[in-house]
Amino acid sequence: MPRAVERVERTDDSRTKEFLEALAAASSVSIEVVDPSGVVLARTDEDAEGEGASPRSLADRALRFRGAAAGRVRVRGAEKDRERAASAARAAALFIENALDADYQLKSLAGEIIERYEEVNLLYDLGDDLARRFGEEEIARAVLRRLASLLRVESGAVFARSGGALEALAEQGEKKLPAAAGELLAEAERKRAPVLAEDSSPPLAAAPILHSSRGAEEAPIGAIVLAGPETRGPFTSGDLKILAAVSAQAAIAMENARLHRDRREAERLRRDIEVARGIRAALLPKEAPRLTGAEISGRSEAAASIGGDTYGYLPDGRGGATIVVGDVGGHDIGSALLMSSARTVVFACAAESRDPGRVLAKASRLLYNNLSCANLLFSLVAARLEARKRRLHTASAGHPTPLLVRAASRRAERIQPEGLILGVEPEGRYEVVRTDLAPGDAVLFYTDGMTEARSEEGAFFGEDRLADLFVRSRRLSAEGIVDALFREARSFATGPPGDDLTLVALKIL
Repeated sequence: MPRAVERVERTDDSRTKEFLEALAAASSVSIEVVDPSGVVLARTDEDAEGEGASPRSLADRALRFRGAAAGRVRVRGAEKDRERAASAARAAALFIENALDADYQLKSLAGEIIERYEEVNLLYDLGDDLARRFGEEEIARAVLRRLASLLRVESGAVFARSGGALEALAEQGEKKLPAAAGELLAEAERKRAPVLAEDSSPPLAAAPILHSSRGAEEAPIGAIVLAGPETRGPFTSGDLKILAAVSAQAAIAMENARLHRDRREAERLRRDIEVARGIRAALLPKEAPRLTGAEISGRSEAAASIGGDTYGYLPDGRGGATIVVGDVGGHDIGSALLMSSARTVVFACAAESRDPGRVLAKASRLLYNNLSCANLLFSLVAARLEARKRRLHTASAGHPTPLLVRAASRRAERIQPEGLILGVEPEGRYEVVRTDLAPGDAVLFYTDGMTEARSEEGAFFGEDRLADLFVRSRRLSAEGIVDALFREARSFATGPPGDDLTLVALKIL
C-alpha cells in the first residue's frame, strides 16, 4: 500500500481521526475520506442530519499530494450548515495533505541518510510527538529538545513570525546566543534553506520554518537557530539535512496548531454569538400589550453578525403604553451585552416617569460612563401613548425619526424631536414632541438596519423607500404593516442582513 494512502487509512491510532472527529463535531457535519478509487479510508460518526432534515452532500474537495490525486474529502450534513461544511472540507483537506507531506519528508530523509538509522528513528518519533501537540510554544520546546539530542546543541531558539518580526517561542541553554545568530537567521530566511556559519565560535546553524498554501510560494512562518559547544566542531552538511527535516516537521506542526487554534476560536465565537442572540431574543416582547383604541406590533430580526437592537413596551395601566426602540452601535458580544443592561436602565427610568424626555435624560446620566468606557453609542426613541386622548409624546436620542401617516394622507410625515445620542455627554436635554392622532393614523418606529439594507447593486433601502412603502400599507393592521415592510426589505436586500432589522408599528383604531 502506498505510504500516502496508508497514512490516511491509519485513522485509528493517528491524529487524523481525532482531528476529523473534532472538526465534524464543531461543524455539525459528517466527514468522509476516500482514496482515488473511491474506497472509504476514514469516516466520522458525527450525526449531521439535524432536526427534521436529511443529510446531503454539501462539499467535495480533492486531495493532492506531490502533484497527483490522493483521494477526496466529502462532507455531508444539513443544508443550513453548507457554509460550515465548505470550511470543514478545506480544513480537513489541508490537514491531510500536511500529514502526507510530513510522511514524504521523513521518507525522503530516510532514503538520503540511511546510514544514520538511529537518527532517522528519532525524527519519526519527533513527528509522532509533534502530532500530539497543539500549542506552538509546546511544539517549539519539543523541537529544541530533539535537536539537542540529535546534533549536540548547547543552546538554541525557535521563533515564530508575528507581523513583520520574529518572536521567540522557546529557548534552550544557559548561554545566550551570539549576535551573529541574528544575521544567520536573516540569511536562512532570505535563502529559504538551512545555513551554517563558517569558522564561527561557537558553531552556528539556522533554518527557516517554511509553509506554503496550495498554489502559493513558500513563506517563512518562523525560524530555528542552534549553537553547539565550542568543543563540538562546525555543523556539517548532514546536520543541515537533519535540521531541514526537523524544520519541515515544525512547519507542519505549527500550521496545524494554528488551524486548530482558529477552529477553536471560531467555535468559541459561534457559541458566544448564540449566547448573545439568546439574551437578545429573551429580552424582546413575547406579545404586544392590549391598548385602548389602538393596536401595536413589533418585530426584530437578528443580523448575520451580532447586533444591538432592542424594542419593548411598558403599559401604563390606563390603556396606553410607553414604546421604546433602541440600537447600541457595534456588532460584537460587548455591544450585545451592553444593550441588555442599557435596556434594563431605560425601562426602569420609564417606570418612574411618564415624560419620555425625562426618561432619556435620566438614562443618559446613568449610562454615560458605561457607554463612553466601551466607546459605544446608544440611539433611542421613547414615545408615550395616551390612548384615551389619542395623543403621542415622543422624545429621541439621536435615533432615526419615526414616521407618521394620516388616514387620509398619501405622504409620510416625520416626528423629529431633538436630542443627543446617549454616550456623548452625561447631561442631555431631550425635546418632547406632542402629536394628536385620529382613527386610521399610523406611526412607524424603526432602526437604521432597515434603511441601510443593501441590494445586490449596493443601493440602500433608504428612508424614502421605507416611507413610500409605509404609506402604501397604511390601511393594514399594525401587524400587517410590519409584515409588509419586512417582506419588501427581504426582497430588496441580498444575502443575510449586516445589521439587525427592527420595526414597531402603532395603528389608531
